[in-house]
This record gives sequence, C-alpha cells and structure tokens, in this order.
Amino acid sequence: MRAKTRWYEPECYDIATELRRVVEKIITQHADRRREDSDYLRIHNHKDPTGVGRQENPFGQDGRVRYNLFRAATTTCRATIGSTKPAIKYGTTNADWSVMRRAKKREQAVRSVFDDNKVYELFKEIFTDALVTPIGAMKAYSEDGRVKIERVGPGELLVDRDEGYYRNPPNLYQIKPLGRDILYRLYPDKEEIIDRAGIGNAKDAFDWLPGWDMGDDQVLVTEAWHLPVWDAASDAWVDGKHCIATTSGLVLDLEDYDVSGYPFAVYRWEKRSFGWPGMSLCEELRGHYETVAYLDFRIQDLLRNLSRVKMFVQKGTILDNISDDPLDTVEFDGTPPFQIYSPNVVPEELFTTRRETIQDAFRQIGINEMTMVGTKPPGDWSGIALQELKDSASQRFKDKLEEIEQFYIDLSKCIVREIERLSDAGELKQFKVRVARGSRYQVNEIDWSKNKLSEDEYWTETNSSSSLPQSTAGKLATIQAWQQMGWIDAQQARELMNLPDLENASSTEMAPYYEALDKIEDIVEDGKYSMPEGTDDLASTIRLTLGAYNKFKRMDLEPAKLEMLLQLIDDCERLEAAAQPQPMPAALPAEQPVAQAMPLGMPRQPQQILQ
Repeated sequence: MRAKTRWYEPECYDIATELRRVVEKIITQHADRRREDSDYLRIHNHKDPTGVGRQENPFGQDGRVRYNLFRAATTTCRATIGSTKPAIKYGTTNADWSVMRRAKKREQAVRSVFDDNKVYELFKEIFTDALVTPIGAMKAYSEDGRVKIERVGPGELLVDRDEGYYRNPPNLYQIKPLGRDILYRLYPDKEEIIDRAGIGNAKDAFDWLPGWDMGDDQVLVTEAWHLPVWDAASDAWVDGKHCIATTSGLVLDLEDYDVSGYPFAVYRWEKRSFGWPGMSLCEELRGHYETVAYLDFRIQDLLRNLSRVKMFVQKGTILDNISDDPLDTVEFDGTPPFQIYSPNVVPEELFTTRRETIQDAFRQIGINEMTMVGTKPPGDWSGIALQELKDSASQRFKDKLEEIEQFYIDLSKCIVREIERLSDAGELKQFKVRVARGSRYQVNEIDWSKNKLSEDEYWTETNSSSSLPQSTAGKLATIQAWQQMGWIDAQQARELMNLPDLENASSTEMAPYYEALDKIEDIVEDGKYSMPEGTDDLASTIRLTLGAYNKFKRMDLEPAKLEMLLQLIDDCERLEAAAQPQPMPAALPAEQPVAQAMPLGMPRQPQQILQ
C-alpha cells in the first residue's frame, strides 16, 4: 500500500501541497545536472563560472573565458543546422479530392499558426537552448480563441528521474514565475488564493540561471499533466488529469485531460541511452574546452612572466628615460657594450596542440574547417559542384536534421490538438491564411469545423521549403540543368529564379503565364469560369489546363469543374484557329452550303481532347 496519494487521484485532498512536494523532489534529483548546466550557460554567455557561489572554478585555472569554444561551436551549428525550415505537409492515401482539399486546408491552418508566431525564428532560440542545456522546447496554448506558441525557458520542464527513464513519462510539470496581475486577469475568481501565493522553491529551481532574479510581485506557478490511458471498451482516452497550482492552492481546478500527448514539442541535441533529459553540445565538448582553457592559461602565463625583454648593459652605464617594465636590465663587464635579448618562451607545441584541439572539437560534431570559418574550397567551383559539396556535408548532420523534422511534426500535432479543443468548445476563431492563387496572393478564411479529418485519413510529414541552393550561382546552375532535361520550361525557370532585380521585367513577361494559372485556380478552387481572350498565351493555357485536367481527374474533382477545364481548352483552341490566316476558299457548287464554325462556349466531349 502506498504511503502517499498521487496528486491526480481523487483521494488527494490537498493537490497544491502534493504538487509542491513532487516538484521539490524532482529539483533535488537533478541538482548536479543544474550545476553543470549553470557552468555551460555562464561560459556560453562569457561569464566566469565561479560566479555561482563557487569556491573554485570547475574548469581549473583562474576561470577566465579566453577562447569561447562553446559559443563558437553553438553559433556554427545554429547557422548550419538550426536555420533549416521544413514545411508541414499532410499526406493522404488514395483519397478523393474532398479529403485532399481538407488536408490542404489543415496545412494552411498550421502554417498560418507558424507564421503568426514566427516559429522558424523562435526555433533558433530553443535550438540554442538544446545546445547549451539538456533540452529546448516550445509550448502550444490558446489565448482569445487563437493558438499561440511560446518558448519554454531552461529549467521550466520537470520530469521525475524514474518516470522518465525511457523518455515516456506519465507525468510532466512546468514551473514558471508569473506576475500576480497576470494571474488576476486569467483567474479572476481565485483572487484570495493569488493574494496568499508566494515564490515557494523558485530560488532552488532557477537560481542556477545566469542573471536570474525573482520579481517583487511574482509567484511560482506549477502546471501539471497526467497522461490518459486508452480504454478499448469506451473507445476513448480516460483518467488523464490537468491542473494549475500556486503555493497557496489551485487556480485551475483538477480537470479531465483526454489528449494522448503533452502540449510541448521537445528538441534534444543528443539523446542519452536512458533518461528524459538530453545531452547538450557543451557537455559533449567539455573535455575540449578544458584543454583549450588550460593551454590558453599556460600560454598567457608564460608570456606574462617569462617573455620580458632583457637588455644587457655594461656595468656603470647610466640609463635615462627607460622604464623598468616590461624591460629587465642586466649589467655586465666586457664586450659587447650593448645588447637586447628577447627569448622565445612559448613552445610551438602549445600553439599546435591548441589549434588541433579546436579542429578536433568541430570535427567531432561534423563541421569541417571551411564551414567553421565560412569559406569555400580554393579554385573555380561551379554552382552545382558547390551544392554537391554542401549536400555531402549535410549528410553528416542527417540524424540531427531528422530530429529537427520530427520536432516540427510534434509541434504541428500540438497545434492541431489545441485547435481541436478550441473548435469543440466553440471558442476557435476562423483562420485568416495568406495563400498563393496562381500569380497572386490572397487572404482566405478557413472554417476548421468543415475541414476535420480522422487520424486514419492522413499522415504528417515534412518537406524542405526549397530544394534549390541559396546562392544565386547554385540556384541558376540547378534550374538550367532542370530546363535542359525538360523538367521545366523557360517560364517556370524564370519563376523559380525569383530574382528581385528582375521583378519588373518578370512581372511583364510572365503576365500571360500567371493569367493561365489564375484561370485554372479559379475553376479548381471556386468553380468560377473566366473566358479566354485573344491576348492570352493560348498555347501555354492549353498545355497547363490539359495537365490540370489529367491531374484532378485522378483526384475525383467534381464533374462540373472538370467540364470547365475542358471548356477552357476548347475555347482556347477556337481562338487559336480564328487567329490563323484563312486560305482562299475554292469555288463551291451553288447547291453546297458553307460549313459554320462552332461558336465559343460549346465544349467538346472529353474523349475528343484526350485522343
């Protein structure tokens, strides 16, 4: 029989007290980990690690940060790996157009949340958190009917060491200092509890953070989750719990939690064999940093104490206007009368070992010397060759990039769960999404209730935002290769280049191409038909429309919209035929009438187009 009742069990009569006990236990469990993380954070921010109440520096010597290997490594990783921007995509299997359209709407809704919250910029911050501390995390929550994303600060997420041994903990806790005015606004009916709330064990939880200080009118808030279990009999998640507590009581009473995951997406630089916290990059490079710090200390000590210039002067020589520091004078008898000696007191091996240690640290994390200093190989390299070099380098980060993609998938699931919760409660506001429609962008509103999908109708994956190189030379070489292989035409190549310097010229040259795309988009999305004109690029319109017809026919697009696509092809062909010079007609017998051309707007049968 257990001695204590768990906070999420109905028998627990004082949930806030039990939560405070659990949090204190977890903080004690990870005391050594927090101390190490404090060292890494302080060094990363160019601070002396002895400033956290230490009697001695854990890295030896005097503790001064000379060469910041941690910051050099994290900055390089952030630029090479952390800047990736995978796009969320919902895939469907053998689905008709209605399911694919709803999946597309979900994509647009999730991307709008990404854009509104600047998720890609926010990821760079939590990526740095994971390089210096065990994890970096984002949280999805709602405010005023909209989904918000925020960075979770280091040390806020707590997991019991035993429960998180296999990285699948049944309970998760977030502790965070909040101002009383915020709590009054969020929970106006809990004013008495908020008045009596205090900081609790906030000092033990956060004093390891450099520059941390508790505000005068802040209180410690603990949010707790207990995951539900699947009940096959009721076909639902059951027994999950959620609450928010202060040191004086609950501000959000214990409520059911029927979601299969936490509202957090967590990224780890390196997963440990066991345990919920990850291994940071700084922890991985600690040995290299200690070696470099020792060598820097020894070099500086030798230069300061043994590299003083010695001037030998004959005994009895009077020296005027010569300072004694950093000059040592030695008197002697005999010749020569005057000599200066500068000893080489730092062995070359010290500099060689230091340089090789730094290079080995970057090689250990998969970064070569060219990437480290931001240079390219010597010689005249083509854009494609540079891209291939970049691709080969990125293979070293394959596992890291897959972890980043999984992070974005997890975050999208958190967003969808929060959207579903708001939608079921009738609190969700419609999404306003900026989407491309042919040549133009427009703002659409998405009604989530009309675009719901069951989990067995789709899967979530990520796509690179662009497969093209970032440099202009590499992009041009890749697009030219695609064009030579017949994958794209000249108009599509110009669109893919997307050069701001050619924007004015491109907007004029590409206008007919964009007009054709607009007509197709209007038909497929809105069922709106626009009559072609003689000034259109009729050949391109026919080619693009025929491709769209074959594509959307396989997706079971509505028959009326397929007919409109055929109508557009027919009308373009008639305009083309009318624009051709007509040959002189031969003389016809009087009794034979002249055939009349088929008027615009009369479609042919589908089989006539496909023959």
